[in-house]
Amino acid sequence: MKYKLLLVGKNKGLINDFFMQMDTFFDCLTSSMRFADLLGHVKYFQPHAVVFCMNAENRDDMIAINNLHNHLEKSKIPLVLICDYDDYGLFSKLSASKEELLLVKPITLVTIQEKLLTFLNKAVPKDKQPYETIDNSTMDSENTLYLLSQLEKALALPEADLTPEPAEAPEPDRPKRIMIIDDAPGMLKAIKEQLGSEYEVATAISGKIALKYLQNKTVDLILLDYAMPEEDGPAVFEKLLANPKTANIPVIFLTGVNDASMIQKALSLKPRGYMLKPIDKETLLTKVHEILG
Repeated sequence: MKYKLLLVGKNKGLINDFFMQMDTFFDCLTSSMRFADLLGHVKYFQPHAVVFCMNAENRDDMIAINNLHNHLEKSKIPLVLICDYDDYGLFSKLSASKEELLLVKPITLVTIQEKLLTFLNKAVPKDKQPYETIDNSTMDSENTLYLLSQLEKALALPEADLTPEPAEAPEPDRPKRIMIIDDAPGMLKAIKEQLGSEYEVATAISGKIALKYLQNKTVDLILLDYAMPEEDGPAVFEKLLANPKTANIPVIFLTGVNDASMIQKALSLKPRGYMLKPIDKETLLTKVHEILG
């Protein structure tokens, strides 16, 4: 079971991100802005929270959500707003009561997920919390650390039955090239800045784009986001492994969620590393130097 969120509002991109990138922790449903529809979805879906993903809503929409909020307070269902300051200013003028959680844009998906989990773990009564609730305070638990240590041990084990394909001859006078695959442009930019002084860096916002690039280009290392829409990191990695031309490129997984099940799945794929976002520059460089020299 997961936390159930009723998603409303005109920010369709953000709503899609909830379905595509945050489904590990949230079971999501959307509704129109009609007050009758909102009440019906709350009644039958019984969400743990209603998340208003705002994007220049009109006055009628905000009044509908305000009226819904009055109903939610009676049922002790929190209202979460994700908006910019302009939208919040108009909403607060129309609202008779204050929302339970405000997340102001610009904000990353990782931050939204972390703040929502922290809030819901505290706000939702214990008897109504999903069985698989993950407490952010235990994100660095002994279990997770143990799994990470097992990952490092597994990566160090020799593969006696694996005969690697001969490596391609390096392009002359070419610095080591690293490819970053991540759907978040901000993350691509940040990591490129961290590595750009020492390495040639290529970026791709999806596995599809990266695989097309790799048809004609060679890279020495891939930093691969674990959670992406359409194709997640493991799916992209499996395609890399299936192609003799890319099968031997070392891969480091990047993820914003310190989740035991993700780490276990990473173990089965045997990447060269698994790093948690936000990425520490020194830790990243140490790992890259270890692999590329």
